[in-house]
Amino acid sequence: MRTLITPFFFFAVLLFCFSCKETEVPEPPGTPAITEAQQVKIDQLNTTVVPIVSGDPNLGHEELEVLDFLGDVRVVGLGEATHGTREFFQMKDRIFRYLVEVHGFQAFVFEMDVAEAMLFNDYIQGRVTPPLEVLMNDYMLFWTWNTQEVFDLLEWMKGYNDAVVDGQKLSFFGSDCQFTTYNADFLVNRLSAYDPDFADSINARLWNYRQISNGYYQGQAEPEDPIEAELSEAYNLIVEKEAEIIAALSERDYEEILLLATHLEQTRKTMWGNTFELGVNYRDLYMADNTTWVANFLGDASKIAVWAHNFHVSDFQQASSQGYYLKQHWTDNYKIVGFGFTNGAFRAVQPNVGLRDHNVAQDPPVASSNFLFHHVEADNFILKIDDLPLGSDIARFLTQEELFFQLGALFDGNVNNYYQATPLAYRYDVMIYFDETQAALELE
Repeated sequence: MRTLITPFFFFAVLLFCFSCKETEVPEPPGTPAITEAQQVKIDQLNTTVVPIVSGDPNLGHEELEVLDFLGDVRVVGLGEATHGTREFFQMKDRIFRYLVEVHGFQAFVFEMDVAEAMLFNDYIQGRVTPPLEVLMNDYMLFWTWNTQEVFDLLEWMKGYNDAVVDGQKLSFFGSDCQFTTYNADFLVNRLSAYDPDFADSINARLWNYRQISNGYYQGQAEPEDPIEAELSEAYNLIVEKEAEIIAALSERDYEEILLLATHLEQTRKTMWGNTFELGVNYRDLYMADNTTWVANFLGDASKIAVWAHNFHVSDFQQASSQGYYLKQHWTDNYKIVGFGFTNGAFRAVQPNVGLRDHNVAQDPPVASSNFLFHHVEADNFILKIDDLPLGSDIARFLTQEELFFQLGALFDGNVNNYYQATPLAYRYDVMIYFDETQAALELE
C-alpha cells in the first residue's frame, strides 16, 4: 500500500536526509565566548562583506554593485533559507529589479507549477483583467507565494510591462512539478484555439491523469501504469500536428503547448511514479529542464532569474539539486545567490498544528557559519565568495561541512534539527545574510 506524502513534507525530509550532520547539534549554553580563531574569521568577513540596509525593493541599486558580475551570465539562481521570510522575498524582488534595470534580464522563473505560472504571466502581460489579489487568492496553489511580497513583485513586473513596448516586456514562468491542478485544462484550452475536435481527442486521453492527487507517493510506479502510455500517445499526436498548429497559431504557441504536454509526464513521474530512481532526483531534474527551456524559448541573448529554495538553486551534486543540473548545463553561465539568517520570525507549517508564524531567538551553535555571520559588524550583508582573501581562514572554513541554518516549508519548533552541514563556498557564489528577520506577510 502506498503512503501519500505532501510536497512540503517531502521537501523537509529531503533537506534533512541529505544535509544534516549525524551528530546532534548541542543547544548553545547562554552567550558563548568568541575564540581567537573565530575572531580572525570574523575580522576577515568584516573587511569583505558589503553591508545592506534592508531587502526593501524600493531602495536604489548602489548597495548591489557588488553583484554586477551577475549581469554577465544567462541564469541567476536566487535562494531562500525558509519559504516564509519577508526579507528573503523582498531582497529577491530587489535583486530582480536591479538585474532588469541595470543588466537587461527578461524573466523570472519561479518554484511554481508550469501551468499555474502561465496565468500570472498573462496578468503581467496585460492579457487577463481580474485584480491580482483575486488571482493569487483563487489560483495560487502553494501558500508560500501567496504573500504581500510576491504581490508587490508581480505588480512591479506588470507596471514595468505597461511602460515598455512588446519586445521589452518581462515574462513570468514556473519550473516546478508539484501539482496537477491546471495542467490538463491549460493544455486542452491551448489546443482548442487550434482545433476544438483535436483538443477533445487529447482530453479523452487525460481522464486517468486527472485522477492523480497532488502530492508524492513512496515506492515504484505500478508495473503497467496506464497514465504513462496515455500521456505518451497524447504527446505524439501533438507532435504529429506540429506544422498545422504552427500554421494556425504560431511557433511560440506550439512550443508552449509542447511544454504543457511534457509537463503532464513530469508531474506523473514525480507524483504517481517515483521522485527518486537510480540516483536521479526527478523533481529537480525537471525544474532544471524547464528553466533551461525558458532560456531557450526567450532566445540566445536572454537572461533569466530563478526563484526557489536554497536547496533547489544550490550546486548540490549528492542530492541532484536543480542547481547542480543547471551548473552542469550552463557552467559559468549559472551563478547562485544563497540566503541565510540566525534569529527572527518566519512562516512555516508546524506538524499537527498547521501554518503559523514562528520565532527563533537563541545564539547559534559555535561550530556554525551562522555563529560567525551573527558576529559580523553589519547586521545585514552581501558576501561575494570570490572576494574572500585567497587562502584565508574564512575562505577555508566556508569550503568545509560546517553547520548552516535553513528549513523548507516545515518547522517542528526545534531549531537544532535545521542546522545542516553545508560547505557554503561550494554551493553558492554569493551569500546574503539577515541577522534578524520578519515573517512573510500573508496576502489578505
